[in-house]
Amino acid sequence: MNKTLILLIALTLGTPHIAQAAEKLPEPLPHQQQLRKFMSTLKAEDFEPIHKDLKVVPFEGDADELFRTYILALQPPSVGRKRNYSSVMIKSSLFTLEAIEGPKAIMRPPAHPEPLVDLSAWNYPGNPYYGSKPLRMRAFVLVALDMIMLDDLLEKADPETKPTQNQLLGAVARFAYTYPGIRDVIPADVRTAYMTGLKRLVRRALEHGPSTAGPKGTGMYTWAAPALFLSAKILDDAEISKQVTAYTRTIFTGDGYFKAAGYFPNGGTLDSFNGISTYFAVWGAQATDAPFAREAIAKVYNLRSHLTLPEPDGVLVGPSHMASLTSAESAHEQWNWPMRTWGAALIADEAACLAKMPTEAELQNAPAAVVAEINMQIRELSWAAGGMDPSPWKFQPAGTLVNFAYQYYPKGYYARRLALEKAGTLAKLPVLREGSYVRNFNDEFVVAKAPTHAAVIHTGPIADPASQRPAYGFGGGALSAFWTRETGSVILGRGVGAFSPQYKKTLEEWRSLPSHAVTGITADGTVFTSAHIVKPTTTIKTDDKGYTVTAQGTIPAFRHDPAQKLSSKIEYTRKFEPTPAGIRITTSFKDDGKDKIAEVYEVLPIHLRDSGSQPKAILTLIEIDSDGKWIPATEAFADKVSKVRLTRFGVSVVITFDRPCRVKLAPPWSDTYQTRSACRNLLIDMLQPGDTRTISYRIEASVP
Repeated sequence: MNKTLILLIALTLGTPHIAQAAEKLPEPLPHQQQLRKFMSTLKAEDFEPIHKDLKVVPFEGDADELFRTYILALQPPSVGRKRNYSSVMIKSSLFTLEAIEGPKAIMRPPAHPEPLVDLSAWNYPGNPYYGSKPLRMRAFVLVALDMIMLDDLLEKADPETKPTQNQLLGAVARFAYTYPGIRDVIPADVRTAYMTGLKRLVRRALEHGPSTAGPKGTGMYTWAAPALFLSAKILDDAEISKQVTAYTRTIFTGDGYFKAAGYFPNGGTLDSFNGISTYFAVWGAQATDAPFAREAIAKVYNLRSHLTLPEPDGVLVGPSHMASLTSAESAHEQWNWPMRTWGAALIADEAACLAKMPTEAELQNAPAAVVAEINMQIRELSWAAGGMDPSPWKFQPAGTLVNFAYQYYPKGYYARRLALEKAGTLAKLPVLREGSYVRNFNDEFVVAKAPTHAAVIHTGPIADPASQRPAYGFGGGALSAFWTRETGSVILGRGVGAFSPQYKKTLEEWRSLPSHAVTGITADGTVFTSAHIVKPTTTIKTDDKGYTVTAQGTIPAFRHDPAQKLSSKIEYTRKFEPTPAGIRITTSFKDDGKDKIAEVYEVLPIHLRDSGSQPKAILTLIEIDSDGKWIPATEAFADKVSKVRLTRFGVSVVITFDRPCRVKLAPPWSDTYQTRSACRNLLIDMLQPGDTRTISYRIEASVP
């Protein structure tokens, strides 16, 4: 089927964002007329660079410039590769107005403007494209074309097919970012026309106001940060700047957009998708000196660093049970590229421990690494048939093409970072620092570290209750992690997330879901769990010496089985207190007897390993004390168990019950979505004969 027929079918079916058949760019407004007029004067030779390989030459910059080049090497200008266009190598004639105004539709060259201006701006003696006017003219045509067509789409499309507020701001970010790179190669009247078009789109966005969008657009609302901060700088309009400040302040501090605990809520909670929000938020914070933006990033990375737990083999893990949409922890969340982490570290020392310093060899090799990658991308051309050809214009939100850590690198940071490394505190993950601490993150997380161990307690929300169809994580007041330096994370709550195929099977696997919870089933088959309490009622007391955390709430029926309802009112309470070598947990529940409860357990998620990043690690050995002897735990109940021993990397953590309990293991659980984390729940029976429905136990590190 040829492209013309595909286009005709798409237009007939009303495919969103496809331009209507046209032979001429729409130009009802004077600034559009001016942009098109200038485009009509450009010939193929105006877009034809002299193609040469980049070469490695002796580096002449100072230590700051070399370090900045190392950051550039983490993500050089994306002029090729599988997910990007061959922006440098496609035919020059495709950028002419004659080629764009096709016989059937407006045609867009397969290219991105951001890497074109970035490559031409890389001031390196071995870069033959430095200062290239043809590359910058290519970028101009791309953004001018998109600006005209987007404005036309916004005026003509019905509400269902219009770009969302966040998609619009993604396009604005592209226009604002590209402008400094093309400003010097276009005439003054064209610059004025471009600025008029940009201002028109910015005002449209400002009139709409912030929007978090629905779950499928989750994470994207912080796109406003770079878009508006960059636009305000180049528009230099006092009223727009005032409105930009108000809009972005909402993004970085407003209820529903940013949680004081230190995250941008997605699905109402801390979710891996928060990494996408953080990506654009870091870019925006780097592009401004607004204190509220930079303070938010400091909070984000303060929380993230405390939730990142190193394994003895160097792998980083962390809890993710609270996540409502995805399954990865902070260390492996969405769009967690090193460039983003360095962008945060450049403006917030709280991120330093997550941005590992390069070796001297990596520093010295940075220019060669950039050269090699760009040469590879230029030679690779397109990865797919037809990838070098233009296609009918359609709305394409800007992607992740900008290395903002490199672009906004602050002079003098390298010396500052060396000082942090020498001080030896902020450059280390919190659990690896000397001393003890108790940190309360706005009553959502309590993280406590002692010489022998660290514990993470979660009492925050697991869903957005305002949503008509909320997705849920697991919470209710839970021990998210118990960690020691020798064993890594022995207890670790992990997520499933509504975007994972496993989410649909959670009812079947209710005994195995890796979350610290009171979970059970009634005689008529209704499953219930404290992990589904959207936000528990809490009492939290912390100081430098310790903590007391109490969570309570009414346990609902399992969310995945709407046909089943609980008749009983089941009340649950859990209390956390420190011990010299660990943590004491007391859990109780009571019900009014309207439902007959068949099973109910205190569930502890035992972390086995991440088989993706730890394929050779031995699974955690789970043993029970039976008449003074340690024997492996199984899926069969063992009675009168006083202790459970968990051994990882040859070192043990021991769970000691205040009175003997009946315990067994649930079937193993493994994440098959974003990670390969494997856990196995320890099920502690809370329906033992004569049971008061209260259980108390200690989880403690082995002390030499």
